[in-house]
Amino acid sequence: MKTFTLDRRKRKIPSNPPIEFAEKILEEARGYSKIVSIGGGSTIDVGKYVSFHLSIPHRAVPTTAGTGSEVTKFAVFTKDGRKFSMEDERLIPEEYVLNPTLVTTLPRLQTASTGLDALSQAVESLWSPDATEKSKKFSEEAIKRVMSTLIASCENPKNELFRKIMLEAANYSGRAINITRTSICHAISYPLTSIYGIPHGIACAVSLPYFIDYFGVRYVRAWEVLSLIRTLNLGLRTQINKRLIARQALESLRSKNVPKKITEKEIYKSLSPNDRRPFSRRAFKNY
Repeated sequence: MKTFTLDRRKRKIPSNPPIEFAEKILEEARGYSKIVSIGGGSTIDVGKYVSFHLSIPHRAVPTTAGTGSEVTKFAVFTKDGRKFSMEDERLIPEEYVLNPTLVTTLPRLQTASTGLDALSQAVESLWSPDATEKSKKFSEEAIKRVMSTLIASCENPKNELFRKIMLEAANYSGRAINITRTSICHAISYPLTSIYGIPHGIACAVSLPYFIDYFGVRYVRAWEVLSLIRTLNLGLRTQINKRLIARQALESLRSKNVPKKITEKEIYKSLSPNDRRPFSRRAFKNY
């Protein structure tokens, strides 16, 4: 079997890969009978794109602990500066390997961001109208692991046990959203990332505490997530156009995957630094 290997350690893979990049890799992989993708969610998503279009098996080897892309039917790309998601059962890799030794060199900011992505996926899945007992169980397992281990993983990057737990958290969160899809926090994150360059997981976490309170989520409380974010001390300060973010977020189908209707007003509140509840400067001084 002739295998095409897409390895993030040996080749630069852009974050939020443009669809043009995926097309370029697709052309390079023609004539191969299998693809192996080694990298984060962006690398695995490109591998999915190639596997899907060439109808060849895909083995995913994640080197980040966030998206759980190795078990999902989604692949996210950018086109004309805006993110969009492909969805098809054939995008799910046939094989995956969770190897914690591949995650021990992940920088602290990326460790935090990908961990917050896993947390956001798991929590958003809980309030989805499509949530099932199975997806809720996956969410619960992911949340427990992130809340107990993300800080330790950031502070002890070479500890393979912590990295293994975070890989499991990402995998469980991926299994959860594979049933339910993500929701409003991801819809908000897309323009935050594409316009302002805020790392994806952090962009998701920005609005997460507000909506935990707004929807009344089990398993985790808003103040616990705010405390986690504050302890991570990410040091980000960004002025944003909330109206632009809200309008783009509401155009996403993810913004409809909620138990009750979301308006621009709720998005403003979730992003407001002056709101006394989630995401205030008092609660998270470094945003």
